[in-house]
Amino acid sequence: MILHTEFDGGADPFEGPRDLVLRGLPADARVLAARATIAAVDPSGGRDPFAEEIRFPAAASGPPAVGTWGATQVRGAGFVEIDLHARRALAGITGGGLSGARLLVDLGGSFVAIDPQGAFAPAGGPFLSLVNDGPLPGVAASRVRISTNPPFGDLGVTALRIRSLPTNVTFGLAGRPALFFQAGELAGERTTADFGELLGIYLAESGKIENGVYALPFVLRSDSIARLRVSIEIEYLRTTSILPAGLPEAKLAYDLATVPRAGSAVLEVALPAAAVPVAAASTGKFAGPFGDSRIVWGPLGDLAAGTAEETIPITPTQSAAQPLDLPDRPEGYQIVAVDLRLAALDPKVKLTLDLRADDSEKPSAESLLSAPVPFERSRTGDGDNVWFSIDLPRPLTLRAAADRKACQAASAPGASVGLSGGGSGASGGGGASGRFSGGGLRRASKIIAISATRPIPPAAA
Repeated sequence: MILHTEFDGGADPFEGPRDLVLRGLPADARVLAARATIAAVDPSGGRDPFAEEIRFPAAASGPPAVGTWGATQVRGAGFVEIDLHARRALAGITGGGLSGARLLVDLGGSFVAIDPQGAFAPAGGPFLSLVNDGPLPGVAASRVRISTNPPFGDLGVTALRIRSLPTNVTFGLAGRPALFFQAGELAGERTTADFGELLGIYLAESGKIENGVYALPFVLRSDSIARLRVSIEIEYLRTTSILPAGLPEAKLAYDLATVPRAGSAVLEVALPAAAVPVAAASTGKFAGPFGDSRIVWGPLGDLAAGTAEETIPITPTQSAAQPLDLPDRPEGYQIVAVDLRLAALDPKVKLTLDLRADDSEKPSAESLLSAPVPFERSRTGDGDNVWFSIDLPRPLTLRAAADRKACQAASAPGASVGLSGGGSGASGGGGASGRFSGGGLRRASKIIAISATRPIPPAAA
């Protein structure tokens, strides 16, 4: 995932440090890469490049007038003196009584008069003659004096325009070494190197989380008045633990069903829409006995919402059959076991399992096994259905899909077993599934279920 955010300081000039806080990186994020692009913004769009204005209150002579950006102005008879308290490049002036006045700048302890070309004026002139609202030569100075000779009238400056580009710009995480530094003036845009690894270390050591996201404190600095746009792009993965906090492992009870037994804790995670797991960044371990086989046919997972299970009784006089209806596979399938979901209604019951060929959409008398497989089941404490597996005496390879599996009762009179399931194919009933090694069975022609009220004839001797 990519987080893109931007601080647009085009309308918000500053000088010195500017604190920025990025919110939006999820608390479970794992940073892969991060870059920032710092760009100088010219509010005039090139008409008056990087011009800033220092404004003063309109007042008569007297105590120093404090203007914006820390500048001060002292007025007297026939002169105005402005202390910028920093070296600034002049661009223009606005005020009253300035027509015909001279411009002097402090270049290091004393004022020097400026000529019309912006150079030092000789003692006899010519001198730059100011107007009440006009441009100034781009002289860089920390103090400016405007005077008339001889002194006359009241002079006052209400605005002094300067030209200021971002200078010695730095950008980084608060309290950490700078991620970016531009010596001198920055007139265009620059992109930092990838600082994703450094950001990841910072999050691990000092990351502060607010409302589920990190509050990342960045510091942007310029030694001069600057308007900067900062774009930050962070590529990250969202990480989450399947286990609750502080729990190193969880045990889920499984039988042969594809879902945990009833009463097992459900482990789940909330993921954003369209989330895709990343194998290289995922860790975890599943421990337990795993057989070298897989389910390739039959219902998997929980029943769909609103689906009712159908129970079919199995008695000494009533058997049940379930058709096999699987995808085509020219090489056939090797069946090693059959899974059944049964509930014993008596304390102990005996049954047999058989696989038979199809005979006009019903089980034929021909068994595909050397002999039916007998098995026993005992009633569970709650009498509920339980998945279990019946291993075949030897693997059975089927080359055609016109075969069925049947569960035929062989218990003492009066004993009974319940068979339930969601069904498959066109049968609409059953509930047993085949567990095969290597794949499934070839798809058969249309097969329907044999009615549970019709006994299935025994296999031929």
